[in-house]
Amino acid sequence: MDLDDINDTYVRTKEIPFSSEQKWMAVKCALKNQDQEDIYFMKGAFKEVMQHCTMFNNGGIALPLTPQQKASYAQEEKCMGSLGLRVLALASGPELGRLTFLGLVG
Repeated sequence: MDLDDINDTYVRTKEIPFSSEQKWMAVKCALKNQDQEDIYFMKGAFKEVMQHCTMFNNGGIALPLTPQQKASYAQEEKCMGSLGLRVLALASGPELGRLTFLGLVG
């Protein structure tokens, strides 16, 4: 899926801009031509994004986010940071506080 496909699929209905206090940003999108629940997409600092997550993506399947899984992701984020990478966490879901953790980029 490229940017044109995304623009053809979703319409942005709300934006929560990044701030240095909250350390994340999010957009709320609706699927064009479909009557489905809106979806939030969030990116930002690992610890801040994780506070909004209750699930994690495991091969396309959303599973409950356990303390052990959070610790594993925290270790990965720390490892990436030690390599000099600026690490962002990504998540999506139907509402803030009920997001699915998608992964880390750096």
